[in-house]
Amino acid sequence: MDLTNQDVTNTTRPDVDWKEVQTAVRVKAWRGYKAGLYPRQDLRDIEQSLSLYVLERLDRFDPERGALATFLKQALKGGIADISRRSSAACRSLPDDVDMEPFDSMVDTPDGPPAELCQTLTQEDLERRTGGDSRSSTEQFEFAHDVDCVIALMTLRQQRICRSLMVHGIIKAQKRSGLTRMNFNHAVSDIAAIFAANDYDLRDVIADD
Repeated sequence: MDLTNQDVTNTTRPDVDWKEVQTAVRVKAWRGYKAGLYPRQDLRDIEQSLSLYVLERLDRFDPERGALATFLKQALKGGIADISRRSSAACRSLPDDVDMEPFDSMVDTPDGPPAELCQTLTQEDLERRTGGDSRSSTEQFEFAHDVDCVIALMTLRQQRICRSLMVHGIIKAQKRSGLTRMNFNHAVSDIAAIFAANDYDLRDVIADD
């Protein structure tokens, strides 16, 4: 479904900026791909699914109660989570004619005698096999997306300092900033206040020194 289609935009919500909706959908779909939630060849299908998800909930948007960007953030967050859940469920649902190999079955190893399957799997393999990592990857993606949204609220100087904190840690970020320790600390306090105002903690994103 093309959200720029005139028949759609004119008959549903003429008070909605459809270019903003389309951009938000594409950005969310792209970030999901970059986060590893689905392959690139699925991007177009993901965009369509997210577009439908937004349209189905558009009657909940009240411009007098909040901005369109806020509505889209929550709707697309739910859309990505729904897509991830369905994808995870599909991966765990094997056809009737396919048998799941039990963890205690014996398998050949390249450098020794046969061993139980569970002994040859890494923790990552086990989580992927049982579907245990699907929720955490979605949460990590959503957290990274929300952090980007918070950073977008800052001045350009604050954004540079914040991203430096995320990559280099406090000590190196202060040296790279060219600011005195006092001015740097004031800047960090202002950045922390922006995070706190959006229900996040700056300490959660600062890299270790």
